[in-house]
Parts: sequence; structure tokens; C-alpha cells
Amino acid sequence: CDTQQQILSNEDTIWFLISMDLENIISDVRFWGPSIVVSILQLLGFVDSQYWEIYAIIFLGCCVYKFAMKIAQSNEDNHRLLQENQSLKKEVDDLKAQLMKTVITKRAGYLLMKNYWFGWFAPWTKRWFVLRENVLMFFKDLSESELEGAISFEKADIVPVTSRSQKYAFGIQEGSKLKITLAADAQDQMEAWKHDIEKSSDAAALTSHTRFVAIDFPKTWIEPVESLQMIPIDSQSATFKEISDMMQNSAATHGNRNAQTYKVHNIIRIQNPGIWSRYVFKRQQITRENSGNSHERLLFHGTARPTIDKIIQVGFDPRVSKLTGMFGAGVYFAENSSKSNNYVPNSEKRRMLICRVTLGESAILLQADSTLRRPPSKKGNSLYHSVIGESKSQNFAASLFYREFIVYDCDQAYPEFAVDYTVS
Repeated sequence: CDTQQQILSNEDTIWFLISMDLENIISDVRFWGPSIVVSILQLLGFVDSQYWEIYAIIFLGCCVYKFAMKIAQSNEDNHRLLQENQSLKKEVDDLKAQLMKTVITKRAGYLLMKNYWFGWFAPWTKRWFVLRENVLMFFKDLSESELEGAISFEKADIVPVTSRSQKYAFGIQEGSKLKITLAADAQDQMEAWKHDIEKSSDAAALTSHTRFVAIDFPKTWIEPVESLQMIPIDSQSATFKEISDMMQNSAATHGNRNAQTYKVHNIIRIQNPGIWSRYVFKRQQITRENSGNSHERLLFHGTARPTIDKIIQVGFDPRVSKLTGMFGAGVYFAENSSKSNNYVPNSEKRRMLICRVTLGESAILLQADSTLRRPPSKKGNSLYHSVIGESKSQNFAASLFYREFIVYDCDQAYPEFAVDYTVS
């Protein structure tokens, strides 16, 4: 009976010790150790063994060593994971801060993305995407407060992707590696994203040493400069007089018509940070390629009022140019206001654009070539930056009476002023 009570008492001791905190067991192991081992040996029937003390010491030492190693390994793993997380967070924060330094936003909007970390059967998730330069960032929502990831590419290819659930899906591939799969809601949205991503990739390939470009807005701009603004020019200012004189002094005779007289009523400065940022980036690129000379000029552009309103909003787009133009599908400008006025619909009040145009190295053409879809090639297979349709005043063999300036990249022109005028 006494032996049975002793065994029960020892069993209670064992369960009490097991329920104790591991740290307390280790700290008090010198006191509790022998009692634990004796109790275990008594329960197993080995209490009479003459070597029980040796077994007890070995058993206890192995237990303590195993627990200590597990604790040490756990602490080491936790410390390593903490360092990796801190390093990753710092990299993401640095990338986000660096990305936010540029205001060059090519496109932004919601897209569906597939995360292949979870396998080919991963669900589509909706995220807010922003394309800046050759970096595609995605945020949790349009507030852009939480950057979830960013994909940079030097030379990306758009590849078709087959999806049962998403009709307008496409992938971004660099080399042989598929970097991400995206899906849009409509065909035109998908085509717009694909066009801008490919365009950004081409620009990155040409200027791969420049990942981020600092953009300085003109000093004449009025805050806030981050959004589109139409700023009226004071009619008593020097700028108003300069633009008015430019309109009148460049007017010329066309056919049997005498030079027209223009009365300028309003001049509006266009502040569009998106178009300006793309223009500055392209101007820097052309300047580097053309021995430090951008050949930037202020030129006239005449078209219908709805088209002007669209240009002010999103910029020029050669994709909607007429393929039957004298020099192909480009954006046309003139140094004579009267030539651009010929393309403004007849009405009592008219509007014309005065644009900054980066010409770079121009191909001088004496005769029309409606097959052009880009500037002609130079020696060595590189391309000119623009085309100038020469005038008879400069070369008698030319077919034009007044020069025309054509660019085939919408980022080479910025609509600087909108001029409201009447003709008399």
C-alpha cells in the first residue's frame, strides 16, 4: 500500500512538472532532475538497477541538451527572419521612395493580376496599376498608399495569354521568363496598356543607364502643378504680346489670298504634367542622341476644336493621323500661322495650338512621301527624329511653298498655348 501511494505521489509530481514552464524546468533542473528520473524508472520497473544513477544522469543530460538546442535554433531562426523582413521592408520602402520621385506616369488604372506563387490555379486579384517609366507598380487601391509590388523591365515583350475566365488577358515577358499576367475589362483598355508598356520598354532599352528621371516643371507654371490647369494669360503681359506678334508676323499669302489679319482674344497656357513629363523625357533622349542639340521649336498646329480639346487632355496621337498625309501618318506642324489656320474649320471664333516640338535631327524631303509611318533611316540603319517638308523658298526643287514639320512620336510635341482668335 505504501509503495502504491508512493507511485501515485510520483506520478502527480511528473504531471505537475510537465505542466510547468520549460524555462522553470531548466533553471531548477538540478533540484527536480533526480526525482523525475527516479519516478520514471520506478514506473518502468528499473528502480532496482544498480546503474540507475548513471542512466539518470545521461538521460537528463540528453534532455537538457535537446531542449537547449531547440531553443537556440528557434532564436537563431527568428533573428534571421526578422533581419530578412527588415531588409526586405527597407528595399521596398527605398524602391517606393525612389519611384515616387518621378512624376512620369504613363498610365494608371485597375487590372486583374494572377500571382503564380500560388500555382497555375491561383485566383485573379484586382489591383491598381501605375506605369512609370519602365517600372510597373501595383497598389492595393487607387489611393496608392500601400505599394504591394513593382516590376522593372529593360526590354519587355507582350505575349498572348489564354485564360478561360478572362477574355482580355496578356503577359509581360522578359527574355524567356514570364514576369506577370494581367487582364483588362475591355479590348481597347488592353490594347492601350500593351502599347504603353511596350513604348516604356523601348525607351528603357535606349536609355538603360537612366532608370529615374527628375522632371522640372516650367517656372511660369502655377501651383498645383500635379493636375491639368488652363491658365489665362494677362492681355497686358509681355507673353500675350509676344504670342500675338508671332501669330501675325508669321502669316503669309496662300495662292491668290493676301496675308490674313488675326485678332487674338485669349491666350491660355496649358499645364498638363503628364504630357509635359513624357515630352521632357523624350527631349532628353533626343538631345543625347543628337550631340546635345534638341532643335526644339515653337510651331503652330491647326485642327478642329474637339480634337484640340482631346490633345489638351491626353496629348498628340499619331495612331489617329490620316495615312494619306503628304508625309504619311505623323503629326504635322507649321512655322506659318496662316498654314495651320487652313486646317481650322471656318467659324467666327477659332482656336489654334502653339506647341513645343523637339525635332532633333530632321530628314529634309523635297517631295511628298505618303508611305512614311516613321522618320526615314539614316546611314547605319538608325532613324532620323523628324521630317521637314522643304519649301521652294529654300530649295526650288521642293514641292511645297511653305515648310511643314512632322513627328511620328507623340511625346515629341507639347501643346504649350491655346490661342482664341478671329480672322479678318
